[in-house]
Amino acid sequence: MVDDYLETCKEIGKEPQKAYSGSFNIRTTPEIHQALAEIAKIENISLNKLIITIFDYFVEGSENKNNKLYNHILKNLSNA
Repeated sequence: MVDDYLETCKEIGKEPQKAYSGSFNIRTTPEIHQALAEIAKIENISLNKLIITIFDYFVEGSENKNNKLYNHILKNLSNA
């Protein structure tokens, strides 16, 4: 099946879509790491859930900008 997809992409001159695992590492400052951990604790969510929420905010766009959690996160990050 994958071979068929790759062959079809080659035939039509399309770059095959890359598969992503949904997992990657990021580097930040200790201050940002601490601020994020504190916000996650206040919100009673995991640090991972907090990061997903922040990413979702920037990827999904303005429809989420009235979300209380997003606004709280951004306010606290701007003070970090």
